[in-house]
Amino acid sequence: MIKFARRWGWKNGGRNEIICMNDSFHGRTLATLGATGRAKYREGFEPNVNGFVHVDYNSIDAIAAAYNENTVAIMMEPVLGGGGVIPADPEFLK
Repeated sequence: MIKFARRWGWKNGGRNEIICMNDSFHGRTLATLGATGRAKYREGFEPNVNGFVHVDYNSIDAIAAAYNENTVAIMMEPVLGGGGVIPADPEFLK
């Protein structure tokens, strides 16, 4: 999905930033490590893949503040697992 979002963004004005959540975990490949919101998982694999912006989970205001003309996607888990088992607020999911 990261590649799909960035490809779409490239074709539609060059947008390439993906907003991700702090304390998230998205995988161990280089791109998914960049999306992961826990620094301890990225340590030793620097430099990180560019284009990922991390904000607080369950904060619509944080997403709104990070959203800009370069934003192509928002990547999030309905239940944050990397930072504890924290379900998203229903309003946040909307």
